[in-house]
Amino acid sequence: MELLEMHGITKRFPGVLANDGVNLSVRDGEIHALLGENGAGKTTLMNILYGLYSADAGEIYFGGKNVNISSPGQAIKLGIGMVHQHFMLVSPMTVLENVLLGLKDEGYPLFSRKCIADKVQTLADRYGLALKLDSRVEDLSVGEQQRIEILKALYRGAKLLILDEPTSVLTPQETEDFFVILRTLKQEGHGIILIAHKLSEILAISDRVTIMRDGRSVSTLITTETDAAILSRHMIGREMYADAPFERNMPPEYHKDPLLRAENLTYRDEEGITRLNNLSLELYPGEVLGIAGVDGNGQKELAECVTGLLWECGGS
Repeated sequence: MELLEMHGITKRFPGVLANDGVNLSVRDGEIHALLGENGAGKTTLMNILYGLYSADAGEIYFGGKNVNISSPGQAIKLGIGMVHQHFMLVSPMTVLENVLLGLKDEGYPLFSRKCIADKVQTLADRYGLALKLDSRVEDLSVGEQQRIEILKALYRGAKLLILDEPTSVLTPQETEDFFVILRTLKQEGHGIILIAHKLSEILAISDRVTIMRDGRSVSTLITTETDAAILSRHMIGREMYADAPFERNMPPEYHKDPLLRAENLTYRDEEGITRLNNLSLELYPGEVLGIAGVDGNGQKELAECVTGLLWECGGS
């Protein structure tokens, strides 16, 4: 059964046609990937579905009924939840407080905290979210914070979950754990829209994939009947060819003094959390130096220290 149908969705911004007659359908108990390059219109389409934007044209059917979603509150009432790429959590508050924030549960304002906590914990256990409700958000990992966002949506009765680039902030092990949660949600009959770029993850977890290009939905494929090469071709609109083998050919200047040398860079943020810990690096003329790591592991602070925006950095 089709849980969601979006027909001919069009959205214009000044000078930009972000969505151009986009079609998308999601079934009960389906993980449906939404694939496309940056700027293809994926997030805009989901923001329309969640009520953050209004479509200029098109229709949305949810649960077989034509709906006009004008706000996130209305989307939540219908049973649509969205986990944004940047989490909407209050760091000093506990997991339970974040889940309940803004809600007026039965008995409000004199509801039983223990009764509500039991309901939330039961829901977390049911979907394998592995959260301690009395933990403060600021003390949790990125993966745990993501689970809170999912728990918030589920507690509000979400039948359809929109996940915007959910693995971009996760380690490989956290990604595997996250996929276990997705499969549990699928088995429970939830529809899931997964906005993603990583072809290997799409092939590993999704049932179908809709590819967007230049604001249009160009194809919908059954994941088991496709591969990375086919997805790439649909995504960019042409064949992908293997590049010639890369040969490292450093210029003579490489062996001279470095252009940049950083030694023992250390930085603690306003909350006392160590973001850089005795980090050292050298950059030579003609060299491209890669900085790898999951988002939030000091890349931003490193750049700001090197450019002088964080003058409190220790080291030289």
